[in-house]
Amino acid sequence: MSFRPSDGVEQGNTAVRYRDAAKYSRAYHWWHRAAELGDGDAWADVAYCLEHGVGVRRDVGAALRAYSRAIRSSHATAWVQEEAHYRRAAILLSRGFRNQAIHHLRLAAADGDYPEAAALLSQAVARASPRVCNCRRGRGRHVRGQARCILHRARNRHGA
Repeated sequence: MSFRPSDGVEQGNTAVRYRDAAKYSRAYHWWHRAAELGDGDAWADVAYCLEHGVGVRRDVGAALRAYSRAIRSSHATAWVQEEAHYRRAAILLSRGFRNQAIHHLRLAAADGDYPEAAALLSQAVARASPRVCNCRRGRGRHVRGQARCILHRARNRHGA
């Protein structure tokens, strides 16, 4: 059976409603259902939840696998695939896999519309201490309602 984009839409919409209501474990459940139906964008949501422990126990290894599924999916937008490359690279950098991270960052930054990826790529190439943005691309500057991203925490404190 092949995936039809409409197969995961209802589950994804349900997940977003739960996320917006701050019911993160329910959101994770519905994103996982959409992902299992073949929705590549949902794999990125599942991965992010696993990476940061949002609504589910934190499992960085499972997050890496889920980001890979989003990257490989033919039913994921280019935008989400770039985010998955960036997030996967951030994890790989934190684990000391610099060359693999650079590969993913080059793919994420290739079209020039992802400045966080370009900045992290420059840092990785220069062997500088990485400053990773933990915000969701295009979804605001918060993780679970709190500004935890080191790049934006200072700006949030100063009203920006």
